Amino acid sequence: ARNRVAGVRQRLSRAARESLLIRAALGHGARYDWQKSREGKSDKWYEDKAKDFVTEYCAHGTTIDSAALRESVAALKDLKPDDFVSNLFNIASEDAKRRGQEGLQEIAEDYFVLTAFHDRRDVYSQVHMTEAISSSFIGNLLLKLYRPCQGDDVPQHVPLKSLDDVRHVLSTVTPESSGEFNIAQPAVRAMIARRVRSIAWADAYAVCYAVMPLPTGEAVSPAFNSLWLVRSVDTDQLLVYVFVSAGADGSLAQKYVGLDFNEWYQSWPGSTFTPLSSPENPYIFRLTHDPLTFSIKAYFKDHPPAEGFAPYLTIDSVFTPAAREQVRKWSHITNPTVEQLKTQILKGSLMFDLMKLYRPGTT
Repeated sequence: ARNRVAGVRQRLSRAARESLLIRAALGHGARYDWQKSREGKSDKWYEDKAKDFVTEYCAHGTTIDSAALRESVAALKDLKPDDFVSNLFNIASEDAKRRGQEGLQEIAEDYFVLTAFHDRRDVYSQVHMTEAISSSFIGNLLLKLYRPCQGDDVPQHVPLKSLDDVRHVLSTVTPESSGEFNIAQPAVRAMIARRVRSIAWADAYAVCYAVMPLPTGEAVSPAFNSLWLVRSVDTDQLLVYVFVSAGADGSLAQKYVGLDFNEWYQSWPGSTFTPLSSPENPYIFRLTHDPLTFSIKAYFKDHPPAEGFAPYLTIDSVFTPAAREQVRKWSHITNPTVEQLKTQILKGSLMFDLMKLYRPGTT
């Protein structure tokens, strides 16, 4: 499991900067003798490892130009995981834009890969250690775009099934109450309530991005459940969106509502996702486009964003067009229990490595 994720990046000492991420990129396990393994390796060897990593963690068919390749090789050789992850994010984003502009033929219409970049930079961890904690990993999910207004049936694991369902859940928001959401700002609650009342719902339509169910009908949907966009039929303008999150096991977690692209909104999780989090920790989130990206920044409740503190966790979930080959592979998965077990083992492995950073000596 460790070798198939971007890994955990750590800054406990110079030796720790070897990083599980770098070792994962170079195809070695967490306890591999890194210093010995890279002795005498050529630039071509590093280039092949960087290309393999892009193939594994970016959208199918992603290309890497010579400049990006040089930057990736330099990051691997110099043990700079921060630079490596940043470069990978840029490669994925630029490729998504290129695919949209060129309309590549290998793209499977209405299918998307959700690539979630988790980046933890906990500068408040001195209570546990002498230095800040830094770790990252990347996860992928295959999504399908559903158009219920055109007769598409939304998968069973998605709680909202139609435009009417979206309208109903939004109608629970009032200036005095967040309804089925956790909306921190009273002014935003009032804005959402006004927007919902002002929408001409007969002239609106909704689309839903959700994890594509397996051929057996079950869905393996950790962290992400669905994203609904409500738009105007006449102008195609975004009117409102609803993001539904999930736990590591796919169980429903929290709903987030926003009105416009590029605007930050504040919420809180309402539940504990890991032993390191709190249901009262404030979140800020936004939805951007080109490529479509949902971003969350998590803060400690004692270090809120309103007071200028930095987030301890940032998650950027990027939607990129999927290739036919990715859809074909997904359609051949026949055992949802195994897929769910793989997800839970992977999550457990990541959490174990993360806990070791905060609590050295953990076994």
